[in-house]
Amino acid sequence: MEEKVKLVYSAVGDHVLLFDLNTDPMEQHNLAEDPDWQERKAKLWKLLLEHTAQYTPEALDENGQFTYLRSARFPGDMPDGGLASIIMIIPWIRSTKGNG
Repeated sequence: MEEKVKLVYSAVGDHVLLFDLNTDPMEQHNLAEDPDWQERKAKLWKLLLEHTAQYTPEALDENGQFTYLRSARFPGDMPDGGLASIIMIIPWIRSTKGNG
């Protein structure tokens, strides 16, 4: 069986989204806080941090965690320079036998 799970991280507001694209291809149900998905989320989070450390280490602080910006409440709250958001998406696709 092919399994597709997608983790999305936004550094603006420090938001994490998690979607099972097999059952939710339109990404309507965020599973990031669902207790049944915490192990999968942790694995994807680790992969995201490793990938970021290798390719965009400037997005991480001295402890290896993402630096983030407060969510804007009004359009004028966004920082200058055109930085509106940093979104990192990792699609996770793997084949498994008997795991749902």
